[in-house]
Amino acid sequence: AQSEQDPLDFLTGACMLLRMEALEEVGFFDENFFLYWEDADLCIRLTKAGWQLAVAPAHIIHTGSVSTGKNQKLRSFHITRSFSILLYKHAKWPSLKCLSAMLYQTAGKLMHRNRQAALGCIQGWNNARTRTRSAP
Repeated sequence: AQSEQDPLDFLTGACMLLRMEALEEVGFFDENFFLYWEDADLCIRLTKAGWQLAVAPAHIIHTGSVSTGKNQKLRSFHITRSFSILLYKHAKWPSLKCLSAMLYQTAGKLMHRNRQAALGCIQGWNNARTRTRSAP
């Protein structure tokens, strides 16, 4: 369990309030992500630059998956693509970690007999790996 004194590693982008000087130092959201994981990337860059993340009492309502709707292939594509980009930017051994994450996600989709979502995972990983921008 995390205590109130422990430093935070991540805040969801749906409820961020940021200082302009922090954004000027580390940059804004990376547009390469398009959907998903861009908030994690920004948090990593902020903490690496010495900024501290904190929370304030608030009530946030976030309607998830509005951009991809019920299209499981498109959602899996963007989640896997963006997570792979995050790993390529910040992880040690990114190619190995990206491949492992994609295989794990794909196996889970196939176990649930969701072939379209599994295909989206493979296409998202390949898209990030080759740095193409087209969606399925």
